Amino acid sequence: MDTASLLPPSLKLSDDQTLAGIVNPEVNLPKIFAQDATDAQKQFLASKYKAEPTIPLGTPLNYRTENYNAGGKKYYIFTTADNMITYNFQQKMAKDAGITNIYTINSGHSPFISKSDELTKLIKDILLK
Repeated sequence: MDTASLLPPSLKLSDDQTLAGIVNPEVNLPKIFAQDATDAQKQFLASKYKAEPTIPLGTPLNYRTENYNAGGKKYYIFTTADNMITYNFQQKMAKDAGITNIYTINSGHSPFISKSDELTKLIKDILLK
């Protein structure tokens, strides 16, 4: 568990616990997911926001190591200013998964919103390897 993440204190479960939502999404969603976005990008993000089903969020991955390894090279793009999954926790996740092909982008959790050109360049670089 990423104890430095801003997400847990902002989560609210629906009464039947089938959905997990963000309390005060207009304020908290940009702080957690896109603090480096422009005001227009933050407004867009908040306007498209919907609570997420809890079943996929709470279901552990179940795969065999040989199947994971058969998938080829693994890549990870660290988001160093991430408030959702902190940089330190991302490093732990990548290490635990044996990922050694790493890239870094100085952004929050959503570089596809705040740094789309830079993220696209990184993905193209990965695809050309």
